[in-house]
Amino acid sequence: MAATRMCQLALLSLLLAPSLASAWSLDGWGQPRSRAETNAAQFSRGLPPLPPRRLFTPSRVGAAMARRSVTPVTNTLLVSGVNPATSTTVTCYMASDAICVPTQANAVVFQASVGAGSPDPQDIIMTTYAGYSLVALSPTPTLSLTDPSTYAQIGPAAGFSTSPNAGPSFDGGSGYYYETAIWYVNSQGVLSASWVNPNGDGSVPLTLALGTAGSNYIFLATADPTQFTNEGPGSAFPVTITFG
Repeated sequence: MAATRMCQLALLSLLLAPSLASAWSLDGWGQPRSRAETNAAQFSRGLPPLPPRRLFTPSRVGAAMARRSVTPVTNTLLVSGVNPATSTTVTCYMASDAICVPTQANAVVFQASVGAGSPDPQDIIMTTYAGYSLVALSPTPTLSLTDPSTYAQIGPAAGFSTSPNAGPSFDGGSGYYYETAIWYVNSQGVLSASWVNPNGDGSVPLTLALGTAGSNYIFLATADPTQFTNEGPGSAFPVTITFG
């Protein structure tokens, strides 16, 4: 079971972090093959993070969500939580390759609407690179309320779009289900998310988490937080994600 989950994470990583497709090993996900091809190497030379590569054609993008007349917020995504495995507080930021980095200067910037009056969820758009948004990708269409083996990986990607409350779409090229308009942002800039299950559960709240992959933290989400912390991929633990 653990081997299957790590294999699924490796495949998801290629979708969410395509700039690393030739630089990262599937049998040791999170281990760079060539430092010249990684964000770490970019940062060490004082260069900006690598842009994610567009994987999909515009014809595969769904209808865009209508803009709301609300206050926009534009900033990096700050992540905080306590890793129970080490009893330490983790603070980091989302980078372009869908991992959490310790320095804000190495993070990418997103935009969303704060305090939207509509109950509908929204897309979160990356502004560092045009055409990218914050996407949830899952090997299964349903994120179970009682099964910790079902989960989504979160990260910036291009070519994916779903309408609010529409349920997951399936991408035949990759074999993964995805939702994009799943996000809520409260007046303090804190993110929450929901996933529309097609099995009759309807919209279910998600717990946002960090999981370990090699030496990196990756972004995950689950509808079963109690079991996920103990059994989920990479000994995941819940986190708070905030614009900041």
